[in-house]
Amino acid sequence: MRIKVLTQEQKIRLYLPNWLFLNAATAFIAGEILERQRRKGRQLPPLCAGDLRRIFREVRRSKRLLHGAPLVDVRSGDGEEVQIRL
Repeated sequence: MRIKVLTQEQKIRLYLPNWLFLNAATAFIAGEILERQRRKGRQLPPLCAGDLRRIFREVRRSKRLLHGAPLVDVRSGDGEEVQIRL
């Protein structure tokens, strides 16, 4: 995963392996956090760890189809830019 944030003052580029964020352990932790937040009364989608694991698997699989196309590409009027690519 490549995350790029460009502003007039700074350029930040992060190269992170997909397996670090899109794995079963992360899905379990995120599922537990979502469940705790739902118990506190927040309105969140009913996703469990299994659902998140399936979503992460499809995102990893879609990397082959995207071939570097950005997942997120935001540019503001004052020249700031944020890109996230798989």
